[in-house]
Amino acid sequence: MEHLEWGSPVAGWRLSLSLDRKEFQPEQRIVATIVFQNISDREQRFGGHGPVFDYVLDCRMDYGQKVPPTLFGKTMLANRELVRTVGGALQAKQQVVVEISLTRLLDLSLPGKYLVNVSRQVDASASGAPSDPFIVSNTVAFELKEQ
Repeated sequence: MEHLEWGSPVAGWRLSLSLDRKEFQPEQRIVATIVFQNISDREQRFGGHGPVFDYVLDCRMDYGQKVPPTLFGKTMLANRELVRTVGGALQAKQQVVVEISLTRLLDLSLPGKYLVNVSRQVDASASGAPSDPFIVSNTVAFELKEQ
């Protein structure tokens, strides 16, 4: 996946966020592809709660206003700690690829230009230490067109 844009590497990990296009029509589903990659030269362990729970979305209008979560997004955030813990290990250069629906998690009801990135802790589970590093993806720009 050498064509992907990446955030800055942290502790042998990196994140990439991508969308399949840069412009969307109102009511069109927007799916983000997230790649969590071990770029170290050794196996590394990670933890989490599952694809939707492990990643923290930061989406803003291009003028800086933060995009609020949908009711579903709020419920998912509130229930993050109730989900069973998952995780494992990734060998050197291995990665985990997930897709999440931005339109399901974020209130993307206003036309305009947006900027989004994701972050996660290496161990995003309840047993993860607060000192575990946060990895932040690249930032992706997209636009919701007028109806």
